[in-house]
Amino acid sequence: MSKKKLDEAQYKTVPARKPVFVKDSPTFVDGSPKTREDVRKSIDFYYGIGGHIVQEGAGAFAHKVEKGSGAKEYYVKFSTGGSNVGRMLNPWGPFYRDGDELRVDRQRGRKAYEFQKVSETIFETYLKFLETRSERYILQAEREVGNG
Repeated sequence: MSKKKLDEAQYKTVPARKPVFVKDSPTFVDGSPKTREDVRKSIDFYYGIGGHIVQEGAGAFAHKVEKGSGAKEYYVKFSTGGSNVGRMLNPWGPFYRDGDELRVDRQRGRKAYEFQKVSETIFETYLKFLETRSERYILQAEREVGNG
């Protein structure tokens, strides 16, 4: 078998890369058309300390959902009880202990912190707080929630 044929055979057995999705475009970057299934898919991003993308679960304080239709939804973890009820999760605050974002309050039977839907402005401000650790950003984001 010639070298050229061998290279072509190897190339055909390599799985194709998944096309990149571009918002508001009827096709993928590689030119292949989008189907209805592609438009329905959504991508979840979870953000932790430093504003870095993390896995869902421990260390996830903010959540962004990008839907295939181009719509986006934003979520931030809020306290559901105790002296910190209704406030955004502050991983450097006096009421927080490692793993609290996953803790379940047995008396009430629900999580101590749950994601609540917020606007893009609030989400971006909270992410800036996670990146900089500056209290002014979390206070600004909480004021925006109160005004909204």
